[in-house]
Amino acid sequence: MRRNDREVRDRAEIQRILEVAKVLRLGLTDGDYPYIVPLHYGYVYADDVLRFYMHGAKAGKKLALAMSNPHAFVEFDCEVETTGEGDIACVYGANYASLMARGEVTVVEDPEENAHVR
Repeated sequence: MRRNDREVRDRAEIQRILEVAKVLRLGLTDGDYPYIVPLHYGYVYADDVLRFYMHGAKAGKKLALAMSNPHAFVEFDCEVETTGEGDIACVYGANYASLMARGEVTVVEDPEENAHVR
């Protein structure tokens, strides 16, 4: 991260963002191009490990990509507001809270594990 002074490491702030954000963007690899899909999610944050849970079909592109290469990236943002005004795009900016993380996709088939997710 270029701006270390803006990096979020506080567990309470991470959880706050996860509670406010409405969408998880899941990034997977599709050959030479990234494949990004917005999803609703649940999560478990225990022992300083975050696990995200996303619903999905038992067949389809998202699952096929995750099974062929389980490396994934997720992004969340919330509280987005633009700043600046005028006719020139580069005078605009934004204030927001966001989280990004990388990890691996696994398929959870245990109904008990899925039942306790927030």
